[in-house]
Amino acid sequence: MVPVRYNLRNLIEHRGTSLMTMLGPSMVGMIFVIPFGFIAALRLTMINAGGENNWVILSRGAPDEGASFITHDNIAVVRARPEIESAGNAQLRLSQEIFAGLNISRDKHVRQFVTLRGVTPIAYSVDRGMYLVSGRWPVRGSG
Repeated sequence: MVPVRYNLRNLIEHRGTSLMTMLGPSMVGMIFVIPFGFIAALRLTMINAGGENNWVILSRGAPDEGASFITHDNIAVVRARPEIESAGNAQLRLSQEIFAGLNISRDKHVRQFVTLRGVTPIAYSVDRGMYLVSGRWPVRGSG
């Protein structure tokens, strides 16, 4: 059996090697924990952000909403699908939205982009998590 005093003295003598021996497995563990934690958090965010009946339809090949364009003919095809839920007042729970990015910077050398989403009133019914804290909903044409 090796005495404890010898082990402690060996750790102090070989500080660099001992430190690397401890850090190696720790780094490997960290490399696994960080991506898996990020993926789990991203998955949980996506699950909580929408419901199982909420879908975002993009045009073929579009990487995101800003690059997608769906024609009125294609929207008519989507409206005819039996999976689209009715809002109860002879209106389908289908929110046609416009998504745009705008540069709001007054200085031409600095870019400051914001995203703007144009919706119709049915969007308030489609996204059931949206609620008004104070004031009023925007009304078309009221400026």
